[in-house]
Amino acid sequence: MASRHRPHAISQNESVFPRYMESLRSSDKDKFEARMVKLTGWFTSPKAYYEESKAWAIKLLEAARENIETNYIGSNASVSTDAEQLELLLKRFYEMAKEIWYYKYKFDGDLRGRLDAVMQAATRLKESGGENVDANASADIEVDDDSVTMTS
Repeated sequence: MASRHRPHAISQNESVFPRYMESLRSSDKDKFEARMVKLTGWFTSPKAYYEESKAWAIKLLEAARENIETNYIGSNASVSTDAEQLELLLKRFYEMAKEIWYYKYKFDGDLRGRLDAVMQAATRLKESGGENVDANASADIEVDDDSVTMTS
C-alpha cells in the first residue's frame, strides 16, 4: 500500500534514519540518551508509522538494545556508567520501546515479532536495572495485544 505521506517528508526521514542509527549505536551517553528522547517524541504520533518507516522503527529499537547490552551492562561493558546513569538509559530505552509498542497494531509478521521481542527485553532491562539479566530470555515476561506483564 502506498503511503499517503508527502514524498518530501518520507525522503527527509529516509535521509535522517541512518544518522539516528549512528546516535543509537554511540558510546557517547549524552548523544545516545538525547536521541532516544527525540525518537520517543517522534514515535508518539500515529503519522510516524507509515509503511516505509516501520522497518526503520524496529531497526532503531534493535540498535538501541544492542548498544545497551554491549556497551552499558554486564561484565564486558565498554562504557563506564554509574547506577543512576544506567537507570536513566534503561528508562529511556523502555519509554521508546513502549511508545512504538503502543502502535503495535500497525506492525505485522516479522516486524511484529521483532517488536514483541524488543519490548520483552526493554521490560526485563528496566525491571532488573541491567543487573544479572539475559535480555534475550523471554520466560518471565508476557507480551500480548493489551499489555506487557512480568510473570515472576
